[in-house]
Amino acid sequence: MSTCSVAATSARAPRRGDNLTRAVAEPGVELRVDVRPAWPFRLPAHGGMDGVLRHRGGVLERLLHAGEEPVVVRVAQPAPGRVVFGGWARTRGAAEHGIERMRFALGVDEDLRAFHARFARDPLIGSSVRRRPWLRVRRRPEPWEALAWAICEQLIEFERAAAIERRIVARLGRRHLPTHPDVPAPPGLRDGHGPRAAPPGLRDGHGPRAAHPGLRDRHGPRAAHPGLRDRHGPRNGGGGLRGGEGELRDVPTPEALAGVSPALLQSLDLGGARARTLVRAAREVARGRIDLHCPDHEQAWRRLRAIPGIGPWTVEMLALHGQGRHDQLPAGDVGLLKLVGRQLSGGDPHARAQEQGVREFFAPYGEWAGLAAAHMMSI
Repeated sequence: MSTCSVAATSARAPRRGDNLTRAVAEPGVELRVDVRPAWPFRLPAHGGMDGVLRHRGGVLERLLHAGEEPVVVRVAQPAPGRVVFGGWARTRGAAEHGIERMRFALGVDEDLRAFHARFARDPLIGSSVRRRPWLRVRRRPEPWEALAWAICEQLIEFERAAAIERRIVARLGRRHLPTHPDVPAPPGLRDGHGPRAAPPGLRDGHGPRAAHPGLRDRHGPRAAHPGLRDRHGPRNGGGGLRGGEGELRDVPTPEALAGVSPALLQSLDLGGARARTLVRAAREVARGRIDLHCPDHEQAWRRLRAIPGIGPWTVEMLALHGQGRHDQLPAGDVGLLKLVGRQLSGGDPHARAQEQGVREFFAPYGEWAGLAAAHMMSI
C-alpha cells in the first residue's frame, strides 16, 4: 500500500491506492511515495562498494535514469511499517520510473509469507527465517547493472572487483548534480549543507535497519555472492568516486560500454577476457538482440549463454539480483561452495563442494533457493 504527493503537473493516472496531492507546478517534479511494506522490512544501513548507492543520515540516495532523463531517488524508513521514497526529475514519468526501480531493488513490495510459512521450522534455515523475517536478497535497480557487475566479478576477489567497478563508473558512468538547473532540488531540500541534505520526510529515517548479512570471506576462484554478503564499503556509498561533493553517478549504459574498446576496460584492471565479454554483452543489449526486461527471462539467458565468457553463474547472478528470480541459485559462488562443503563434510573448514553438490543441497527449497541461500549464509 502506498500514498504519494506530487509537486508538478500530472503525466498519467495514479495507481490504485495512491493518494495524490498537487502543489504549485515547479520547473521539475518532486514525487513522494509512502509505502507500507507487504512484509517485515529493514532499509539497508549501507550503500554499495561500487559507489553508486549512497547512505547518509539514515537515507539511501541513488541516481537512476529513465532513458536519458536523470532521476534522483532517496529512501528512508521513519518507522517499521513505513518506507518513504522521494523522486526528483524533469518529468513525472521519470520520477515514477526511478521510484519503481528502487522499490524493486529493495524488495519493499515483496510478500514473503509463503516462504516463511514453509521454512520457518526448516532444520537448516528455520532459525534465521524466524529471527530475520525482513531479510531479502539485495537487487540492482536495473538488470543490466546485475549483468555487467556479474561479468566484472567473475574469477576475482570481490574487493578487487568492486574497485574495478568504481573505476568503470568514474570513467564511463553518467553524472548528475541534484541541484543542477535541469532538475532543481525542491524547496526544503537545502538546509545549509548543499545538495546532500535529505528531503523533508526522508530525514532521520531511523526505523529498524540492518545490513544484509552474508558472506565474509570472498576468496577463491569466483567472486562470492554479492546479494548474500555485506557489500558495504564506505558509509557514504563510495568516497573518492565523486567529482564533486554533491555529484551522483550512475552505472554506464549498455550503449556506453558497447562503444569502448576492451583495452580501455583493461586499463581499469578488468581482465582481458572479461573486458571482451562485457563489451560483447553490452553490444547485444544495446542493439536490442537481448532484452533483459522481457518477461521471458529464459530467452535472454539463452542468448547470453551464446556469448563467450558467460556461463551459468553469470546468468544466475543476473536472474537473482537483476530480475527478482528467487528460484535461481549462483551455485558456482565460492561462498556457497565452502558453505555446502562444510555442511556435507561435518564441519571441515577446508572442504569445498562441487557446483552440482550445491544445486542438490538447495534443491529442496525449489522456487526459493536464492533466498534460502541468503538465510543460510546469514547463520
